[in-house]
Amino acid sequence: MKIINKKTILIALLITLFILGTQSSIMAEKPDELTIMGTDTSPIYSGAAVEAFEEEYGIDVEWQIVPYGDFFMQLTTSIGGGVPVDVYWTDTPWHAELGDMGMMIPFEDHYEEEELEELLARYFPASVEKLQSHGQTWAFPVITSPYYFWYNVEMLSDLGYEEAPETWDELREISLEAIEAGEADYGLLLGWDVGEALMTWFDKFLKLHEGDWINEDHTEFVFNSDEGVQALEYMIEMLEEGVVAEASLELGDWDSVYSFMAEETPFEINWGAVYPDIKDPEESAVADKYSTAILPGHNDIESYSSVGGGGWAVGTTTRSQEYAFKLMEYASGEMAAVGVLEDKGTEAVMPDVIDERDDLVDQEANPIYEKQLEHVGFRPGNFMTWYSYFRDEILAPRLHDALHGNLSAEEALDAAYEEAQQELEDRGI
Repeated sequence: MKIINKKTILIALLITLFILGTQSSIMAEKPDELTIMGTDTSPIYSGAAVEAFEEEYGIDVEWQIVPYGDFFMQLTTSIGGGVPVDVYWTDTPWHAELGDMGMMIPFEDHYEEEELEELLARYFPASVEKLQSHGQTWAFPVITSPYYFWYNVEMLSDLGYEEAPETWDELREISLEAIEAGEADYGLLLGWDVGEALMTWFDKFLKLHEGDWINEDHTEFVFNSDEGVQALEYMIEMLEEGVVAEASLELGDWDSVYSFMAEETPFEINWGAVYPDIKDPEESAVADKYSTAILPGHNDIESYSSVGGGGWAVGTTTRSQEYAFKLMEYASGEMAAVGVLEDKGTEAVMPDVIDERDDLVDQEANPIYEKQLEHVGFRPGNFMTWYSYFRDEILAPRLHDALHGNLSAEEALDAAYEEAQQELEDRGI
């Protein structure tokens, strides 16, 4: 018995020493500071949550704010150069590319399957899916943005319409009537300059014409199908009719709202970021004349919008994976959802928070937001690891050529297909 007791005591002592050593190791890994890189709106949404993290764990968090237009380059330069970036904002079309570049830690490498499923269940399904690719989750969402459809109630009433058009064909008809009656200069001013906005617009019309970007097994692009050609021809026709202003070809999406605010157009379709300007009586002549609806549909499709927004990811140059993930959870949790509602009144990604904080919800915009989320989809950035090259060097310039009349829709898409397919065969997806 004495021998057994000695062995038992020795084993217990070794286990205690191991536990103490492990705890010491964990405590030693706790950083004094973490860095969170975001855009100018990031502290508005997640600032209070980050402060709560600092108080809970005694870790200082340094905000690094980068303008959206410079963000992707600044981020990749920093992480590529080994600069510690613990948590950072990722936009919807970036995660497949950044993940392939080895700049973010997939959540499946950190969480047990059941725990991750439980955490993801807090969000709208579209908010989760937009930050997943190649079977991995790269970020927790903070804000999910579909496009919104605004219309000038007074202008449509003068033309004999009491409701928003439900289809794009109806929108074209009303636009032409407004132009002919001298009520408007054109139907819409849109962001069709070469870039991300043009990709979202082609995505809209591609899906409304029942087309797609790539086949199911990701071996061949199909955006130049008959449906794709019809989608681009539809965009060209609206330019030729004057329904869409030719000036759209030189504008980004956020710059297109001012014509609607000046009562020059009956309609506006844009991200929710422009909504505060539209309803501001000091900035907008339509502040008391507009209403909103889900985006128009086409044929048998009720509505469709590309989806945007983003969330928080953990960088591979983090100083502490353990505490970076804790910070990320705070920054994308319930306090962040409240921050989004306080700022925008809508576009929060947690249904339970929306239900619980009815006092913060925009009762006009949020019902449209939730309904539009039932009719959304994604650009190729949700599966392509070379999306930036595809957008900037292959597709968007050729879309622009077709819209300018330099190429037919079929010529533009076939040329883009040939180059994209060769890249696909060389690089994979």
